[in-house]
Amino acid sequence: MPKTKMQKHLQRAVTTDLCCALFALVPAVAALANMPDKESPPETPIGVCDLLKDVEHYRGKMIAVRGIYWYGLREPCRSPIIAADRQWPSAVNLIDVRGAVTGGFAVDFQTDQRSWDALDMFVAREAKAGHREQIWVTVIGLLQSPDPSSGRILGGYGHLGAYPAQLVVKRVSDIKVKAEPTYDYRQLLKSKGR
Repeated sequence: MPKTKMQKHLQRAVTTDLCCALFALVPAVAALANMPDKESPPETPIGVCDLLKDVEHYRGKMIAVRGIYWYGLREPCRSPIIAADRQWPSAVNLIDVRGAVTGGFAVDFQTDQRSWDALDMFVAREAKAGHREQIWVTVIGLLQSPDPSSGRILGGYGHLGAYPAQLVVKRVSDIKVKAEPTYDYRQLLKSKGR
């Protein structure tokens, strides 16, 4: 049966609309493909020093950071961390989702409380045994740091705003002890009233 002019016109209009719709989706799909995956941190964690050297690169991203668990996450760096004429500790504040102020960051996950509790129990056990050591951990979380357009690159997190950046913790893993008599973890028990 031959197509009428109206059918041909309708078919052409539908085909044109579909093509336009598909072409409109191409940039959106490409943008999604190039977006950093907030749920998948890098396979290899970065150290605290490397993080603080390039904090703007990691700002607002889900990352894995390895460091010494001691009033946050820290690591001795070869060079001091200096920004805005101030020397900062080579440490990152750790906070769970419940205590985080989003500050423009989308926090779309919950802290794995079991992993955090496992770390706390491990630290308590080492402290009660009187061990002086370094407890190294990997923390996966969302990095928060000041917006560079505010004129600041680092600072304002944790107790008295003393930390240069903050990690909203998703999960804690890979707890290892380095038998270097650096930190007396009994102090952490005292600060928590245990």
